Amino acid sequence: MNIEAFDETIAAEIRQRQRKTKISYLSSGSTGAPTKHWIGWAALRAQAGRSNHTHRILLLYPPDSFAGLSVIAFAEKNKHTLLVVNPHDQIQIRRAFIEATYLPLTPTQIKWLMMWTPAWKCDTTHIEQIVLGGEATSSVLLKQVTRHFPKAHISTVYASSEAGICFVVHDGKGGIPLGLLRENPKCQGSFDPVGQLILHRSGKSDLATGDYFSVSNGRAYFKGRKQQQVSVGGLVVSLEKTAQCLQAVPGVVDARVIAIKSCLTGNILKAEIVGNWDEVILQQHLKELPREARPRWIEPVEVLPQTHTGKAALCTY
Repeated sequence: MNIEAFDETIAAEIRQRQRKTKISYLSSGSTGAPTKHWIGWAALRAQAGRSNHTHRILLLYPPDSFAGLSVIAFAEKNKHTLLVVNPHDQIQIRRAFIEATYLPLTPTQIKWLMMWTPAWKCDTTHIEQIVLGGEATSSVLLKQVTRHFPKAHISTVYASSEAGICFVVHDGKGGIPLGLLRENPKCQGSFDPVGQLILHRSGKSDLATGDYFSVSNGRAYFKGRKQQQVSVGGLVVSLEKTAQCLQAVPGVVDARVIAIKSCLTGNILKAEIVGNWDEVILQQHLKELPREARPRWIEPVEVLPQTHTGKAALCTY
């Protein structure tokens, strides 16, 4: 693996971690404080996929995260070039993006990249592969990514800090095909009565993921984490579903929905939105949701908070 360091401090950390046989990493902390886990390089390399030709990979994940370590192991196994940047330095990201052919990103990161590249006046046709993971990837977002990166093959990954990489979807559609959940030789998935994904791992105990899905037309669609299922006026509401409704509004770059405790209704919803949208069209989209799932108020913001792994920070107050 070749490392091109746009940020030498992070590159040095990667080299130091490569010298260890067993390394620690932090969970994303999307819904709380990050937790510490351990994994060996041999296990990381074993689950890393093979690629047909070499790539130049833009690394925005931190090297102390499972996603970052997975990308490093993938690059090492396939002798790719790793473009190492400070994920908070837009100048470094632009310089590396121009040279990259492979983008492993969260949906939150790809939204910002699609907003930045027109301002950078950068061509996007050199991107050959995009791998999205760590968060729900809606069908609307996948269509936007396809238009923005017309020559890229797009895959989505379902993984967890506890179980590693579980399912990879290559067909460019939202959700996980039910056949993939049932037929993966190393890890199968099923759902409990309330829609929580249960992972059945060879030689290990079953894992309740805390991720909730709905099933339709042969695919499982992410509804949100356990912490994103809240009661509003006696109805259980998915914060993720409301956020996806807002994200589908033209002009909205990103949105998150948070629950605020209420002694009258249990919770009330507030939306924070980045972008420039038409309020009439936004309200039309919200009418598709039950009244309880609609935000009580909407706050325009310049940027949404993120975890250290580039995922949207999900919280309730």
